[in-house]
Amino acid sequence: MTKKCPFGPPRVGCAYLVPVEGEDWIVVVAAANGKGTGFGYFFRYISEDLTDYNSGEALHVGMFGDFGVCQGEWSTLGEVPNFKLRLWPVTPLVAVDHEAGLAFVRTYDPVTLSTVGEEKISSSSSLIEKLPRDGFPGSRVLQKRLARKKNRTQ
Repeated sequence: MTKKCPFGPPRVGCAYLVPVEGEDWIVVVAAANGKGTGFGYFFRYISEDLTDYNSGEALHVGMFGDFGVCQGEWSTLGEVPNFKLRLWPVTPLVAVDHEAGLAFVRTYDPVTLSTVGEEKISSSSSLIEKLPRDGFPGSRVLQKRLARKKNRTQ
């Protein structure tokens, strides 16, 4: 293990506790490239039974920096039993440039998390509301975003 990532990078198919506003109650099941980038499904609840998690019920879906896992700030719950990538896909993400009136749907390789496709769409397309936002927040910025989402949904 290197000093940069003493707790190891996120592991595909694992669930982690993510501290949000002092509570360990949001969980991510991540795909990761081992180079600092993860892709996860974040949930509002905690269940000891990891089979209770369903990708379609996630509060937030998207890329994230793996610092929280590497530094042990996001503790490991364990592997999701019978994890299958087809049930937890690296979904397309949408990036919007409101000033330019442009939007792009990007697809990513599920192993490297590198961009493998990009499609230009109208900035008024209905896909913008249906797809998760593209971006790469670090783990702490993501925790702040999740806190805002949490507070809006309570």
